[in-house]
Amino acid sequence: MESTRLGENLRRVLEALSREGVADPALLSRATGIPRERVELILLMLRDMRVLEVREGKPACSQACEKCPLARLCQGKNLRLYTLKP
Repeated sequence: MESTRLGENLRRVLEALSREGVADPALLSRATGIPRERVELILLMLRDMRVLEVREGKPACSQACEKCPLARLCQGKNLRLYTLKP
């Protein structure tokens, strides 16, 4: 039963990440209804499986925030963002 739930949660996180393109754990938690702590563990698993790319740090922006697709996540702070590998 537990492995079935894990598989379902993995699927939900992957689907949400596919829809969003780039996301942080909080956004994925809201999108999936999975607690943030569990989303973070799932993201670590997916990273270890080499399914995700992780970007960390403060973005070096080349455009104004109001035109940036990451503005809802960024707000000028250090980030850890996840995206699916191509």
